[in-house]
Amino acid sequence: MENGDNEKPEVDIINEEGYLPIDTLLPKEWVETLMKQVTDDEVSTPALDFTTLMTEKFILYLYKQVSHNKTSKQLENLKYENVQKVLLEEEFLVYFHDFFQKPMSTSEVKSKATKILTHQHHIGSF
Repeated sequence: MENGDNEKPEVDIINEEGYLPIDTLLPKEWVETLMKQVTDDEVSTPALDFTTLMTEKFILYLYKQVSHNKTSKQLENLKYENVQKVLLEEEFLVYFHDFFQKPMSTSEVKSKATKILTHQHHIGSF
């Protein structure tokens, strides 16, 4: 293969061809409802899975902000329902935006998350 260590084929989260759904802890129906309110359209499986995972990551981030003395493992055992009410408040969008402005594990993840969250042209393909 011609790809070097720093070049990996980009995974298209919009295209469902050959995509295998992933399991997540957060109910996908809940995330799908939020996404449909934003896109006013059907949501593809890859986009839903990706957004669900990013939302889980964000919820864990929120937990850490309120519980500085807990470890990630302890936070994972908390019930997501306990913070869903936080996500319905106006401040949620500000927190979400701030979270994705921080350095992510890869620039690709940050780029795709930003595209979803700012509703750029990719949102129309969902």
